Amino acid sequence: TIQTGNVREAWDVFVRYRWRFVLPLFAVAASVLVFSMFLPRKYEAEAVFERRNDMVLSEITNRGASQNFQAPRNSAVDELAGGPAVEGLILSLRHRAEKDPSVRPVLNEVLENRSELSRWIIVRYDVSSSELDRVRVSLITDNANLSRTVVNTLIENYIKRTRLGMEQRLQQSADFFQAEADGERKNIEKLEDALLAFEVNHSELLPENPTNLQSTLNQNTE
Repeated sequence: TIQTGNVREAWDVFVRYRWRFVLPLFAVAASVLVFSMFLPRKYEAEAVFERRNDMVLSEITNRGASQNFQAPRNSAVDELAGGPAVEGLILSLRHRAEKDPSVRPVLNEVLENRSELSRWIIVRYDVSSSELDRVRVSLITDNANLSRTVVNTLIENYIKRTRLGMEQRLQQSADFFQAEADGERKNIEKLEDALLAFEVNHSELLPENPTNLQSTLNQNTE
């Protein structure tokens, strides 16, 4: 057919003048590579961490316990990329910049993009269950050191805040139960004092009293 003949003719032309087609392709590829070296680059830093949930606290929460005994699970996006998290990031970088001057450029760039940094940070769950949360934090910027430092610092601050919050809740629980134990101990002491006062004031009614035993025998005899 005509179409088959056209294809064969095109193939013959390509085979005969193949170097005229291949060499320009090499030149184009080399030009693209050279040109790409001058284009701005993007660097992505990504970190993953896991958070295991306490089954006892989850069960207490599901059964509607008092807020004093609950461990509320706030949004990971707010905790890792919200305004307070960014302010904590800046504070941490300032402390580190005092000891390590190489952190100063990263701090300056963070301060310049403070208002937009929360939008750049991507937080998503790889796994989210009642037993385990696997959270992935990523950031894409023009500075590789900036992306890496911001992601690592945000996660470090989050872990510190979480540990501190858990320690505070545990301390509050310990104080509560200690107060309950002290209160019950005082009640027991009051009851023991009342019992002792009754025995002292009404000793004749005690079973161990000889007079009371004799009166009991007399009543049984009658």
